[in-house]
Amino acid sequence: MTSYKYETVSAFEGNEKFLSVARRRGLRGFTVSEMTSKWAGWGWEIMSITETESEYEDGASWRRYSISMRKPL
Repeated sequence: MTSYKYETVSAFEGNEKFLSVARRRGLRGFTVSEMTSKWAGWGWEIMSITETESEYEDGASWRRYSISMRKPL
């Protein structure tokens, strides 16, 4: 059973990037702060993080994090 999955909706536009990540609720995996710290370490500035919850076709509850970031010019 997968605890998380990356849905790389990585839309790059100029110096901006959008990333969508979904994680099965209740299982251990990455944390959003671990993930955003990694991106920040690579020079990305986190602009916003939106969290939503949904149910996938397998009936499990998943939490989705939509993160938008930009790299200062």
